[in-house]
Amino acid sequence: MKKMNKKILIIVGLLIVVCGAIGSYFALKNNKPTQLVYVTVEQGDSVENVIQKVVDSGVDVASKALYKEFVAQDAKIYANCYELKTNMTPKEIVTILNNPTSNYQGDKLVVIEGDNLVNVATKLAEKSAGRYTRDQIIEYWNNQDSIKKWMESYWFLTEDVLSSDVLYPLEGYFAPATYPLVPNFDLETITTKMLDAMGANMQPYQEVSARHGLSINQFISLGSIVERETMHQEDRPKVAGVFFNRLEQNMPLGSDITVLYAMQQHKEIVTYADLEIDSPYNTYKVTGLTPGPIAMVSKSCLEAVSEPEDNDYLYFFAKQDTGEIIYSKTLEEHEKVSKENAWQ
Repeated sequence: MKKMNKKILIIVGLLIVVCGAIGSYFALKNNKPTQLVYVTVEQGDSVENVIQKVVDSGVDVASKALYKEFVAQDAKIYANCYELKTNMTPKEIVTILNNPTSNYQGDKLVVIEGDNLVNVATKLAEKSAGRYTRDQIIEYWNNQDSIKKWMESYWFLTEDVLSSDVLYPLEGYFAPATYPLVPNFDLETITTKMLDAMGANMQPYQEVSARHGLSINQFISLGSIVERETMHQEDRPKVAGVFFNRLEQNMPLGSDITVLYAMQQHKEIVTYADLEIDSPYNTYKVTGLTPGPIAMVSKSCLEAVSEPEDNDYLYFFAKQDTGEIIYSKTLEEHEKVSKENAWQ
């Protein structure tokens, strides 16, 4: 009997210890300081991807419980950045993710079509609350070790970007888009997001560049020139066709925009003196394409280079007031149009 009582006492003691440990665990868990975390949901993310991002962000939640809640709410996925708390329940988390009006309303970086890398660096520096200067950001993007690391992850970043003729290796490789900026963002994270978005835009064109006899870098470079030379969507395939015609005939592209990029200036009128600048980006003096892109490229310009209009034009002139483009087949026609519509 005494032995039995002793066993009972031991069992009771063990139960007390276990219960105490469990209680301590939940007490510690509940007493954890609550933190704000940010989860960015990309277009095309699966439920599994989103759940993994939530767990990786530091939210104290089980993947299975979160998945069950997604199913229970028949939740949809909306691409954006969301602000969550680390102690949220699965129901609270999915309710936020399932509501497009609950999107993170914090700061954002807006990269527009035709932005160049310096413009993007300037915008990002302004959003950093003094943590980064424009030149520090550019230096980071020009770092050879970082570029080589990104080259391992992104098929469209090739050895061409490391050419000594290239002014900014990542010029043209950030997709125009709006990128949520979490507080105290770091350069690696935002750079990765912009490269990821470019990867999504480039996905349909993995084999297209070779069909046109272009490298990936040349494909994006031509897209960037079309981007900067056109104001209207309908002109893009036609202007791309003009440039392909000139390339086939071994004619210089003769793009004023490339001269301005070589000068690293923005001005309304390019002078004859400007055309003499000694630069591999000056397509009046150098036959062929620029060493690299000159701006960030929209999907529509990538598509224009992929499917250029089949035409006989070799020249085009954009009107100063409207951006309307007049196309010509001969130099004589082009000079006449240029004289009649000279920029002031």
